[in-house]
Amino acid sequence: MLSFEDGEIVDLARELAALSGESLAAAIRSALEEKLGRELLRRDAERGLADRLDRLDHSEAHISEFV
Repeated sequence: MLSFEDGEIVDLARELAALSGESLAAAIRSALEEKLGRELLRRDAERGLADRLDRLDHSEAHISEFV
């Protein structure tokens, strides 16, 4: 069971539920699932970029051996 001391959180959740036509619990769940999905995509994108940069660095080192 969650309990929020910050009234704004409850107000936002109620507003989302009203706009989406979902129950309060369903609105909170869907908002959390959407946020989690975005964060996972962002993390994977950052890891992918780091991997690509690492591979590029290694390929440049390999190319410089022949120059």
